[in-house]
Amino acid sequence: MEFNEWVNKYVNDDETKELLAKWSDYIAENKGYEEGKAEGRKDEKIEIAKSMLEDNIPIETIAKFTKLSIEEIEQLKKEK
Repeated sequence: MEFNEWVNKYVNDDETKELLAKWSDYIAENKGYEEGKAEGRKDEKIEIAKSMLEDNIPIETIAKFTKLSIEEIEQLKKEK
């Protein structure tokens, strides 16, 4: 059951419904914010890995310090 369906089924007063709707919107906004932060961290790791590849650092070492997979780093190496 979706959140809005649950609210409509189990909550009867309009004030509580409004507060729950605001809370739901707040959670959705924060989820997007957190996803954006994670994407930014991933982009930063990729840039670091690219720099390390340029310095001929072994792929295993890059994986260890960036927490990227060996496959991801090998793909970056191919894209150079």
